[in-house]
Amino acid sequence: MFKSNEFVNGGEKQITGLEVEVKTYIVPYEYPNQTLKLCHSTDNEFNSNIQINLTNLNYSTLTTVKNDFTWTITGDGYTAIDFDTPFCYNGNDNLVLIWENRRNDFDTKHGYAECWFDNSAGESWYKYQDYTYPSDTSTGTVDSSYRPNIIFKY
Repeated sequence: MFKSNEFVNGGEKQITGLEVEVKTYIVPYEYPNQTLKLCHSTDNEFNSNIQINLTNLNYSTLTTVKNDFTWTITGDGYTAIDFDTPFCYNGNDNLVLIWENRRNDFDTKHGYAECWFDNSAGESWYKYQDYTYPSDTSTGTVDSSYRPNIIFKY
């Protein structure tokens, strides 16, 4: 979850993409079957009963910004992803990024995303299941310490 006060110069923005900081991948590395969604939320952190289908999260304007794409990593540093559909950020609410990895297999050559460490609030939430995407009613794990380093492009 990205807080409204984290955006430089505040206000409404047309978000057109993002960049993720990655490290130690054997390159080129590809993640097929990825989908990105954004939405607004009046919640300030994730709680433990949020489900994959966003039950128990106060959200609005859920938008699929990039659908069924292959994310290719070519080296350490920030890797850009341009959206197919821009997201109109309202400048007031918190922003939730939903990243669906529907790859459904394992590969030992992957690296990791550099993360920001806070340890004060549940700003990251994840759910995984081996070889298949988790069910809509499953709950995940709140991470109150780490959130991947992401830059939003606008």
